[in-house]
Amino acid sequence: MQWDVALYDLVAPYLLRGAPVGPIHAAISALHVQEFDTATAADGVVIRGRAQFRGELGGFIDPQTFTFGANAENVEGHPRDDDGQRNPWIDLRDSNIQFELMAPREASDIIAGATTGLDADILSLMQALDADPADAPPSDYPSTSFTLDMVITSAVLRFPFLKAAELLPDGRLTPVAGDDRVVFILPRFKLRLTQGADSAAPLDILMLSFGVEGLDDPADLGVVDLVRMEPPYAFIGDSHTVGIGFRGATLDLSRNATPPEILEQFGFSEAWTGLHFPEIRLFVAPNGLEDFAVSASAENLLIGWGAEPGVTGDFGIAVINQGEGALRLSARFVDDTGRLYAITRTGDQSAQAQIPPEATLVVDVDGGRGPYDVAVDGASGRVHAISLGTDTSRSVQVVVSDASAPEKTAVLTITLSPYRPEVQITEGRAGVVEIIGQESVRAGEVVPLPRIYIQGQSETRATLGLTGAVGSVSWAPSSEITIADGETVEVVATTTQAALAVPPMPAYFRFDKPDGGLDALVPVGETGAAASHTTPAVDQTLGASWTIGGGDVMATYHAILDALPPATTIEITGTASYEGNDSANTQAYNYALSQRRAVAFQMMIERGFPNRFDFDMSPPLDSDVPSPAWIAGWEEQGVNRNTYWRADAAVPPVAVPDIVTTATLRRSVGTPDEVVELHDPPPADPAPPAWFRSVALKVRIVQNTFVAVELSGSIDFETAAEEKIASGQDLSETAQQGLLQTEALGQNPSDGIVDYRILVQVDDAAQNWTVSGTLGADPSDVDGLLLAGARPGETIDSAGNDFDGAALNMLGMTTAMAPVLATTAPENPLNGDVSALVLTGAAVAIPTALAEIGWLTVQRVILYGGEIKVISRVDGPEANLLFDVETAISANIGIPSSQNAGSSFDILTIPATDPLKIRYKSIGVRLGYHPDTGDRFQFRPVFDASKGYTIEVGGPGGIQVASPLDRILKVLAARLSRQNPMTFEIDLGFAVDLGVVSVDRARVRLPIHEHWPARADRACRVH
Repeated sequence: MQWDVALYDLVAPYLLRGAPVGPIHAAISALHVQEFDTATAADGVVIRGRAQFRGELGGFIDPQTFTFGANAENVEGHPRDDDGQRNPWIDLRDSNIQFELMAPREASDIIAGATTGLDADILSLMQALDADPADAPPSDYPSTSFTLDMVITSAVLRFPFLKAAELLPDGRLTPVAGDDRVVFILPRFKLRLTQGADSAAPLDILMLSFGVEGLDDPADLGVVDLVRMEPPYAFIGDSHTVGIGFRGATLDLSRNATPPEILEQFGFSEAWTGLHFPEIRLFVAPNGLEDFAVSASAENLLIGWGAEPGVTGDFGIAVINQGEGALRLSARFVDDTGRLYAITRTGDQSAQAQIPPEATLVVDVDGGRGPYDVAVDGASGRVHAISLGTDTSRSVQVVVSDASAPEKTAVLTITLSPYRPEVQITEGRAGVVEIIGQESVRAGEVVPLPRIYIQGQSETRATLGLTGAVGSVSWAPSSEITIADGETVEVVATTTQAALAVPPMPAYFRFDKPDGGLDALVPVGETGAAASHTTPAVDQTLGASWTIGGGDVMATYHAILDALPPATTIEITGTASYEGNDSANTQAYNYALSQRRAVAFQMMIERGFPNRFDFDMSPPLDSDVPSPAWIAGWEEQGVNRNTYWRADAAVPPVAVPDIVTTATLRRSVGTPDEVVELHDPPPADPAPPAWFRSVALKVRIVQNTFVAVELSGSIDFETAAEEKIASGQDLSETAQQGLLQTEALGQNPSDGIVDYRILVQVDDAAQNWTVSGTLGADPSDVDGLLLAGARPGETIDSAGNDFDGAALNMLGMTTAMAPVLATTAPENPLNGDVSALVLTGAAVAIPTALAEIGWLTVQRVILYGGEIKVISRVDGPEANLLFDVETAISANIGIPSSQNAGSSFDILTIPATDPLKIRYKSIGVRLGYHPDTGDRFQFRPVFDASKGYTIEVGGPGGIQVASPLDRILKVLAARLSRQNPMTFEIDLGFAVDLGVVSVDRARVRLPIHEHWPARADRACRVH
């Protein structure tokens, strides 16, 4: 039968009459021994084991209720066995006691002195054990000597309002999934109970040390591991608004011992005393700051006093973008013409879209925190080719998760159907008939009227009219014409007018003009334009002006006179004004004046139309005596005297020439019926990613002295590839290059994320300072900061790549081969120093030879990051410019043909789709003065091997034997040897059984000279 053993049961045999062990009697009585081991030797017995307080008797302290005591309960009630239980705050059942009981084989003087009066049988038994208890040990006589060492391990303090968290590399605090309890582990202490064998030996209880690791740890009592928090990060409450970080605290008061983690730091010795905090952190994400968080920290904080006083530690503050709100997911489709097709939401996680048979799906994500992990039907990437084909319906599921803490996830299921456009038909219309030019001509002269105009028009005909016409009108071809779209037609309208009755045409003269000469009938002086007018003179003064509204006589009447046929008789009547004096002399004078005015008008007409007309003059020219009728008419004149200073010409009715009006008409080209395909509004371009991710400032102080300051963080900018995906318009060109190139655009979720770091260090002892700046692409950014060549997922032969292949080969070969070709290498690549590369002229020529030979093709060169480091020393400044660069190389290596010059027989290939990748994390140039070179300025390539470098073969089959040799040969190894000349070696094995002949391997050596062709040496091992 198995019995429970208490720790007291192991000690009790050494305590006479079950005497209690002082103030800890109750404690060791309640300790249940879980396991123990016994070791026996000639001089004594050692028992080591582990004990705990019994489950049915649990001591506790609960600050919430201000109670303490012991509870009788089952073991399953412990908080660590119940995720929902957080009380009590302190439970003694958390304590794990390691113990060691050492009992020497030494007779007890106490027992020997108390045997008087015992029963004889008992005395006989004790004498049989040891007849002389006073002799030297070992002895089997009963003993009271023992030493009990106990290490009380880790009493646990629980705060129910703390929830466990995890610190991410970028400084964010994220909840822990599952068990989120936080405990503070109080220091371990070592307690010793000891009792000797002599009669005067008391039972002693000693505190040996704090913060021990186990029973065998000789820890100093002056070094105390005060408290430790597990896990070291926690949120306060459920809101995730405030968090703390606390790893622990150590108090060192000993001048002879110092914790090793402090001694590892420069400048501290065993004499250091003080308080050590590995990490203290406060994390605050207040509401209203749009998911921004602030973290303040002190790491490796040492507060020293005594021999080595001062504050040491890294003090930092960081601002972190945890993610902008909820994760928002959408999608677009693009056809091969660049047209965009939007989705229509049908629910929070569902949508529908009509797309053509072949389209490209572009996933748009906003909110949260990038980079985003996007999967479409399980395939990763933001861009996917979708083939609907002849299916009437299909669904795709998009799942996106971000880098927030905790991770945010969005799901969208899109139901697809064939695109059926809505059509809007706009009826066309016939062209419009317009008059593009017209002219009216009469007797060879252009006249303003009449004018042709369009009265109306239909789709095929036009009706014309004529405005300003006097007389009859005839049309050619017609006033209604048929005219088609785009046709030009000429139309003529002829206007014929009847003979026109012409009123008398007056020619006015000035008062008493024209004068008479020797012959009273012949006018003397001017009879032209200056002497006459079509309106009367204003008064009788010499040279009086004419009344307004008239003009030159012959210019005014020329057209009428010109219209008269030859030999037409023109009746001219001259008049003179009546002045109130009717004497015979006055009558004769005015009669002669009237005759002269008639003759003057006749002379003006004959000058314009010589020998064309006949004239009938009045008064008659054959008499100088006025007739009674003339006198009577002269005396009856009215009061306007100046209106009688004239001669009138009367002509018969005038026949007016026809007016021919010619117009050119043209009908514009009409518009056919327009069929418009109604497109939904294109989806808006997604917002660019939030550029800010984090910024942190850290200051390092060592014993109150400033040593370094660091500014670091991360930003996210929109790259050219992301801009192309966002716009969608350029994807049609990429899609025409094939699925590989299209989807390669969306396979880089970390594109554009750049980490930066600026570090300033001051070394007062060496009297120098160092400033370094670093830019680096996110580790998961597949195309880095800059890329030359084909994107990952593409090949150099893909259409649309715009670069110089020869320049790319030279750049890639030089970058990849420089460290290999150097004649010197770092003595210790892990010492962290930047070592110079010494390249001979022949070595520099090898990359050129490799580029020209054509064996190797550089698919891409990617710059992942760069660093500039400036050091100011007493002997001069030094600057190092270093790059993190990767070269991807495909290969097609062959042996030169002896029959066809310039050709080769292919034996080895590295596929362009899975190239060899050579990445150097720190290669560049050094400028300035280095301690190794004295006072000589230097400019040379350098390589820091301690930063790391990788040579990655794509995978199984990454190096292949060219067909058809691949059927019988396989590549066992390939190497690039640094000999003179440089040699490429390939170990080949046989994949077929050759019968009695066994070939272990065949080696092909290809020396690389500065000039083609290369030479192939062959070696093999045959059995």
